[in-house]
Amino acid sequence: MTAPAENIRQHREEIIYRWSEQATRAASARGLDGPEFKNIMPAYLASLADEEGLPGAHASARKAHIESHVAARLRQGFNVAEVIEEFSILGRCITHVWGNVSPEDRPSARDVERLFTELHGASTAVAELFSQHLLEDEQTEKRYLRLLQKGANEALMEESASLHHHLKGTLELIRPGTAHRTEH
Repeated sequence: MTAPAENIRQHREEIIYRWSEQATRAASARGLDGPEFKNIMPAYLASLADEEGLPGAHASARKAHIESHVAARLRQGFNVAEVIEEFSILGRCITHVWGNVSPEDRPSARDVERLFTELHGASTAVAELFSQHLLEDEQTEKRYLRLLQKGANEALMEESASLHHHLKGTLELIRPGTAHRTEH
């Protein structure tokens, strides 16, 4: 039996090609324009291929790849289910390749289980990162809403102040909030 890491290394280009093709179809089926697919997933796959005899040795590198992938997908407008689907597609592409090799070159059931445990962990990390992002967004929105409400209340209390002065203050308040939104 060939180790999964070796099998992934041998078929890396095919796996990435299949993944890119299927992930593009999945994104376009959801009405998304062709997002950049040659970013993090190849590096994530390479980290799976580096596991030879050392399960978990590259866990921190994979975590960084997942975090970077999620951040990119958030900026592109993906939702959590779409990103999780990308990891599911990767698993299907890997097992498809494994299904097309000779039986003696296929990984053991234990190795396949280990791979799917890793991919499940990636999906869990994606969900946690999205939840964290949504919570941070919600808190930011609450903070700016509170500040805007305070400014509006002050403007209503000051009869002599010009509308221009209060609008300028409101815009100065909104600017950092919108800059924060475009960073994610």
